[in-house]
Amino acid sequence: LRREGSLAEERIEVLDEVIVWDPQAALWDAQYDELAAFHEKHAHCNVAATYAPALSGWVARQRRAYRAGSLSAERQAALLTLDFEFDPLRAAWEAKLSEYAVALQSEAPMPSRLASWATRQRQAHASGSLSSERAEALEQLSCFHWEPRVRKPRKRVYGRCASAGRALLVSVGREREKGA
Repeated sequence: LRREGSLAEERIEVLDEVIVWDPQAALWDAQYDELAAFHEKHAHCNVAATYAPALSGWVARQRRAYRAGSLSAERQAALLTLDFEFDPLRAAWEAKLSEYAVALQSEAPMPSRLASWATRQRQAHASGSLSSERAEALEQLSCFHWEPRVRKPRKRVYGRCASAGRALLVSVGREREKGA
């Protein structure tokens, strides 16, 4: 009767209090609210299956629907208000790229985890498994080289100090011999 328009507006208002007219939409809204609470607590929307299996599955279905083009623009916009990542692997790679770019510009030594990440990118490029998009992003970094620079071996500081120490001991010993 509601769809046909033969139900009076005041009756619809009363029924709205007790009837869920669109159970699928209500279920989506309930899951969205659960995700919003998760986001509030954790500041991200990457729900681990071990943490909340049902919510994790729902998040995965939203990502699949987005890739398939079946997630409505309204729902996409709602998810984006929670900083929802439709492609979390891409987002993680881009975050690591940004972190690596900052480290390249720094005077500090490259953190080993970022150096390892860069090595994995070079290996993926060499094997042909790095996407052209990612290769181009790396090439945009002014200090990035596909062939890493070979470092010259560092001289051992303690070697210089030890020989200087021996020289000091010898000269002190000579001074003692002269003074005795």
